[in-house]
Amino acid sequence: MKFILIFPYLMQELQSSFTLLSFTSQLFISYFTLTPYLLLTNSHFRKKQNLLNLHLLNKQK
Repeated sequence: MKFILIFPYLMQELQSSFTLLSFTSQLFISYFTLTPYLLLTNSHFRKKQNLLNLHLLNKQK
């Protein structure tokens, strides 16, 4: 009888821990998919900035 009373509580705990787990896994997935993308765009912008700097330096000469 006690088990039947505790069962909903157990299910709720299980569900909440599962939600937390899925949330953290989602975070990791988004982190690992976004990081390379951000690094790529960052290097792309850095290249553009370098080109612009070179162009400005050549203009000054």
